[in-house]
Amino acid sequence: MSHSLPALNHQRRGPGNRSTAYALALATLLQLLSMTSAKAEDRIDYRYENYIEDDGRIKISTHAAMFELGITPRLSVTGEYIYDAISGATPIGSPPLPGTKQVATFEMSDRRQAGYLKLGYELGNHTLSPQISYSMESDYESFGISLSDAIELNEKNTLLTFGVAHSFDRIIPNRGTFIRELQRKDTTDIFLGVNQILGKHTHITANLTFGYSHGYLADPYKGVVFEDFPFFPPFPYTVFGERRPSSKSRQVAFLGINHYVEPVDAAIEAAYRFHHDSFGITAHTVNFGLSKTFMDRITLEPLFRYHRQSEANFYGLIFPGDPTLSDEGIPRYYSADYRLSSLETLTIGINIGVQLSDDLALDLGYRRYLMQGRDSKTSPSAYPDANIYTASLRLWF
Repeated sequence: MSHSLPALNHQRRGPGNRSTAYALALATLLQLLSMTSAKAEDRIDYRYENYIEDDGRIKISTHAAMFELGITPRLSVTGEYIYDAISGATPIGSPPLPGTKQVATFEMSDRRQAGYLKLGYELGNHTLSPQISYSMESDYESFGISLSDAIELNEKNTLLTFGVAHSFDRIIPNRGTFIRELQRKDTTDIFLGVNQILGKHTHITANLTFGYSHGYLADPYKGVVFEDFPFFPPFPYTVFGERRPSSKSRQVAFLGINHYVEPVDAAIEAAYRFHHDSFGITAHTVNFGLSKTFMDRITLEPLFRYHRQSEANFYGLIFPGDPTLSDEGIPRYYSADYRLSSLETLTIGINIGVQLSDDLALDLGYRRYLMQGRDSKTSPSAYPDANIYTASLRLWF
């Protein structure tokens, strides 16, 4: 399927077009699973997040409500409902139009509803946590199941965690996509980790994740340009759907340390994350944070995050050949999605927590997100910068 560039406007987004905010959240999910047990605090949380890219790019407003409840001394239940509204413009994957420095974009809007339900059951020194999750958009549906176990050892100074998760995804054809039939994708993750207390002021967390995805792994809205396909005025070029491998394996390693500095009455957190996958992307991420409480009720938490990655093996801007004639001379896989390029990101921000009462807490946060390319071929206009605002309320009962 091909598109002439001026006809690319539509109002939908594809599964590969998740925002940076989603990516950051998903990257930390398994880490959080390995660092916490399923013991309930009996609370209700509400969180609002506003992700706004510069220059009229993507905007995402997120509302989330979460609860955690102890049913019995051994059984707890946790659940969350998420509603996202997304709108704005995103690059399609084609290079800048002739005579301009801006990559071509298309307008989109969509709604997402998602949620999960997790049980926690204590059996001796084990905490078993089965979970189900569901997410639905106009062009994407996902159903997930997982099971994890947290084992307390060494007088509760050591917490071992391991588990497996699987998601069943459906990519639904929509106006403006390069697919005409429903596509499927399956993803499996296996994770294991340890949380070790080294002393009254220090603990470390380390975990490994092994993942495998199979099925339709491309973004149905992302396209590429072929240099041998003839141009038809007034269109500058024609865009064809990208092609990625139908399977991907990945390995993720995480190491974090939390240390309380008694002289300044503050906690310091540092973490490193390594990612490698069969697409050829190798990524390194470092996080630093500080938590300082004033007057027993106000907590300031400045944070810093740096991410750097290499490009995928099949990433490029313009590819050889003419796909309407034959596959001869055309690469087996090809994508011009800037998220697969060599790039780096920087996130700086601060969270402010206020304990309004013994049972109620308010958190406000701001983050500035910056992205830039590390190659000499991708247009700088492809990479977004964004402001992220968050607010949340937590009520214990």
